[in-house]
Amino acid sequence: MKLAIQQVVKDNSAQVLFKVRLKTLARKLGFDSVTIENMQIVASEMLSNQIKYSRQTGMVQLWYSEPSADMQKKNSAPVTVDIFAMDYGPGILDIDKALQDGYTTSRTMGKGLGSIKRLADEYDVYSQIVTKEKTNKLWHGVAVWARFYLHSEECPQQYQVGVFERAYRDSNFNGDNIQLQITKNQLACLHVDATGHGQTAQKIIDKLHSIRTNIYKASASNMLDIVDRTLTGTAGAAGVAVKYNLTSCICEYSAVGDMRLLYLEHQKMKMLEVSPGTLGDVSRNHDSKQIQLEKGAILISTSDGIRRNWTMETFTGLWTKHAQIIAFVLGNQKGRASDDQSMIVLKNI
Repeated sequence: MKLAIQQVVKDNSAQVLFKVRLKTLARKLGFDSVTIENMQIVASEMLSNQIKYSRQTGMVQLWYSEPSADMQKKNSAPVTVDIFAMDYGPGILDIDKALQDGYTTSRTMGKGLGSIKRLADEYDVYSQIVTKEKTNKLWHGVAVWARFYLHSEECPQQYQVGVFERAYRDSNFNGDNIQLQITKNQLACLHVDATGHGQTAQKIIDKLHSIRTNIYKASASNMLDIVDRTLTGTAGAAGVAVKYNLTSCICEYSAVGDMRLLYLEHQKMKMLEVSPGTLGDVSRNHDSKQIQLEKGAILISTSDGIRRNWTMETFTGLWTKHAQIIAFVLGNQKGRASDDQSMIVLKNI
């Protein structure tokens, strides 16, 4: 997934510019005119709400996923457009009520969040309201996310995946990389954080292109073994490999280096084992391990570009939301501007 646009929202002129860019991107990706019109309605409602309520603290992002032609032929990765809006306003006290058409706290028709619910293939809304306990260090406001699939039937029913990838200073070179392969029975993921950033780190990532076709047939630990051999002679990388069985809900994983692997269940967060070392240089034993993902459970893998100074209580209520809005909120709030940033969130629904 790539970030196409990030835009500050302060007045109505922001809507015009964003909608033009959205239409251009959606056409390029092959979306039809009806879906593009729905995207623009959704974007308008998101931005209108920010202009009305966020006290000029709003921003909106346009993300897209355009897998390789080979991946699309295998139906293993969908083409998507994601719109994400976030602000630092007072927040919404009752999200369920706000999602009802006709509800409004101002003298407008009040169909904003309701229309997002109706028009998007997937959506979610998260909010933390202003309280006496909230300080400048704790976020409050509203986050709204909507996703459109080029082929709506590709929207998964058994699981949710959230991805956040952002390059240092939003450059064209990113040393963090997430690759997914989705089949009828399995979701496989390779999450790699190359040493350094910029073009140097991107060259390390580029060396992995040749192995991506068949690597997903291997176990999680063998996936990292292949990465280890491929990166020999480079500055190396940290990495996480995950294979999730969609039938048994068993998640096999292996991790090496400065990565963080978390398991969230029943309002508790557990850190999973990450072996020390660097793939391509020196790495110790990283045997595959397994964990059962219960209904509602979440697995999160983050690179060192995501700060670690948060707990489940930092974002109360976020963990019941869609995996993608979890990734967007965490990435935007806890991403380090001085490094490449990446995260994958896997949730069993």
